[in-house]
Amino acid sequence: MSSAATSRRRFRRGGVLLGAALVALGLFWWTTHQPSRTADATASPSPVEPGNAPAATTPQLGRAESAKPIVVTPQSEADDAQLAALRERLHHSSLRGSDVDGDVALDGNGQLRLDAELLRRFDYYLSLSGEFSPAEIRRLLEGDLREQHGNAIADAALDTFDRYIGLRQALENSSLPDDPAARLAALRELQHAWFGDAADSLFGEENSLLADTIARRAIETNPDLSEVERSRQLAELDQQRSPSERESRDEANAARLAEEQTEQFDQLDMDAATRHEERAALWGEDAADRLAALDQQRADWDRRLGDYASARQRILDDASLSPDARQQALNRLRESGFDANEQLRVEALERTGGLPSG
Repeated sequence: MSSAATSRRRFRRGGVLLGAALVALGLFWWTTHQPSRTADATASPSPVEPGNAPAATTPQLGRAESAKPIVVTPQSEADDAQLAALRERLHHSSLRGSDVDGDVALDGNGQLRLDAELLRRFDYYLSLSGEFSPAEIRRLLEGDLREQHGNAIADAALDTFDRYIGLRQALENSSLPDDPAARLAALRELQHAWFGDAADSLFGEENSLLADTIARRAIETNPDLSEVERSRQLAELDQQRSPSERESRDEANAARLAEEQTEQFDQLDMDAATRHEERAALWGEDAADRLAALDQQRADWDRRLGDYASARQRILDDASLSPDARQQALNRLRESGFDANEQLRVEALERTGGLPSG
């Protein structure tokens, strides 16, 4: 992958400040990587027996001979129309203007390669949760897979996607230890339960980053270490990481710092010009521009959501309205303030109690 493509990815995924590194950090804290609304994306298969996963070297994931042409099963006109409508909505979604993240690649035997790039492709589509239903997200993914890679690879990738959804749901429903190292061990156990030996190729990079973060944190917070010894041990950790792992750790640190910096700006009610100056000094002009655009998008969304919540509460408190009239008023209010995709997000916030106080 070119350095330019890597650079673009770091600032993609509307709302994620510095790229895919935040996904790894979210998994570490067991929140952002397991939203319940994505658990229904498909009827997830059961975990595999250890050692019997649909790995890239086994035939369960399907084989595509590289010398053969891509084969795509014809879809009905209704299926084609549904996919076209979903893609039209996608052009107006939070992913508008972005490049598709991740990659779907084959190994030397023409089989689907299970790696972190495949998971990034899944996460790209799953970032639409709240705007698209789980079934719609899967249909968008399926349409692209079948058109670009043919049925055999698409079936293999979709099977992996369904297991990925199952793993996310299992994480949500699991009681996990408080100790970070024990949590990581529990995570690895669940990954192997769902993917067998293929878990290492899918999650190994992310797990290494998390293990490094845990080890680094233990050194930094150890009160028995002198500053010299602490620096020495941290330097030893750096030497143990591969160049790609060091880059991933640097991205994760940058993402965390940018998030913390934005929170500090908010607390200080810092003006836009000062924010840009501070960010540019640390991240560069391009990054500062992107972060400023995210600030504006977030502020606009928060303002509109707050206005909606206040007006919604007034409607709910109006005792003169019948249930039907109240619902019609709420529908009109939602339609007047948000586009079709945003309305799905608002409805999701209503169901989960996530609206600001009205």
